[in-house]
Amino acid sequence: MTDQDNGPPAGASGTGGDAEASDQEQRRLALQCLVKGWEDALNKGVDPQTVAITALSTGLTGLVDTLGQEGARMVAEKLPEQIAAGYFSPKESQH
Repeated sequence: MTDQDNGPPAGASGTGGDAEASDQEQRRLALQCLVKGWEDALNKGVDPQTVAITALSTGLTGLVDTLGQEGARMVAEKLPEQIAAGYFSPKESQH
């Protein structure tokens, strides 16, 4: 998991530096919370694959909720190419 994202859908991003800084801070805070929850689940004995599948499912549900089915589909369409390019490969410094 990385601190990068797929970017906001068209028309959803801010127009200036403050909005972008705020978006980056929001992503950083969200990532910290998610990593803590992930680590908590692993420490409680939940299988890593189960945590990953549950996180992915929860994330996709959130995308559908916020972007609608079409917006979520557009984000998900990019995933195979991003996975193949190593976009989500863990960095040694994260572990």
